[in-house]
Amino acid sequence: MKLALLGSDDEAMALVRAALDSGRYELVWAGELADRANAAQHLPEIDAAASGDWESIAGGLADLVVVAVDGDAPRRADQLRALVQAGVAACVTNCVALGPIVGYELDMNRVETEAPLVPYLPTRLHPAIARISRLVADGGTSQITFERGFATTQAKAVTEALARDVDVVRAMAGDVTRLSAAGVPQAAAAPDRDFSGLNVYLTTVLGKTIRWSVDRQLPAGQGRITIESPSSRVSLSMTDSVWFVTTRHSPTAPNEASAELSEEPFPAWNAPQAMLVPLEAQLAGKPVAPTWLDAARAADVADMVEVSLRRSRTIDIYNESYNEQGTFKGLMGMAGCGLLLVALFTLFAAALGEKTARFLELEALAAVFGYWPYALLVVLVAFLLLQLLRYIVPPPREKRGEQSSGKQSEGGPDDSEAPYASS
Repeated sequence: MKLALLGSDDEAMALVRAALDSGRYELVWAGELADRANAAQHLPEIDAAASGDWESIAGGLADLVVVAVDGDAPRRADQLRALVQAGVAACVTNCVALGPIVGYELDMNRVETEAPLVPYLPTRLHPAIARISRLVADGGTSQITFERGFATTQAKAVTEALARDVDVVRAMAGDVTRLSAAGVPQAAAAPDRDFSGLNVYLTTVLGKTIRWSVDRQLPAGQGRITIESPSSRVSLSMTDSVWFVTTRHSPTAPNEASAELSEEPFPAWNAPQAMLVPLEAQLAGKPVAPTWLDAARAADVADMVEVSLRRSRTIDIYNESYNEQGTFKGLMGMAGCGLLLVALFTLFAAALGEKTARFLELEALAAVFGYWPYALLVVLVAFLLLQLLRYIVPPPREKRGEQSSGKQSEGGPDDSEAPYASS
């Protein structure tokens, strides 16, 4: 399979390396790299790959494009729109940086063109996440916390990391339905705003509440998930090397010194290699998580943090599915309401104009005002005929991947992810 690399970041380079090592891919194009010479040191195949105008990959040069959102997010968004419209498969690293609006737009385009669009969100595929997910699904948990360490606590970096962790939360406990954020002084939203004290409370469809927070003691990039119940305390440490689950069990209090302590290490895990499994499944048309809708919804939840901080209140997350038909109905509904208001205003304005014209003995002008009901009738009939467009224009075929994502959210974590995680 012919592979192209558009942009470069650590995740994109690692994914391309894993794909090439599998022996099933050939790198045919690499462009818009931050430092081509440095990239070639990690990927020697770049020297033999073509470069130049990126639009050549939208013309069928490659079967799969690895796109890195490595700086200019609006440009990457435009390029992804072109690739999806051309039906070219793409896997996007740092996809949450595109934001929810672009995410939902690309998802609608993906459904219409049936172009595979895969987010690079491998964390949910880790075997340890599957292990924690089963504990959450079994019930009996009284408290769940998710802590994350950062090198910089600027708002943009923290929000993007939160979006990635929200995808893990959705894999563990289903769709997020409510969000409440605290710990940051109210101020104007800015990408360099300090989020070092941020605490986010996420409520899911399974009735679980997860407290996500910035931990200043954890090394950058590392995380910890803790699940507490009346008799046990399970903690997943996500380090740079080996992940491990620590369990404290006691019939009375799991935090006591006498509690039974056990530690379950997980062997070294290669995220890019694990990501190849759902990627290739989606290329084959199979609805395997993570889907692009998963990424869009995760970015949507993280985007609500600023709203919650600004309003100092809990925000409801509706998890709606956006499509062309729904957008059309929404626009027509708003246009219909606006048209009724205009018609009401026209009624009073025309009546007043006709009375004024007759009072001034301007019979010709009064006769013109008398035609307003017919003009309004023409506008209303034209508006009603517009409603037939959704029956004339064939709707895009819904892909099973979107339906699968919704079912997984309703039913909680999907155990079918475990085989992909352990590969």
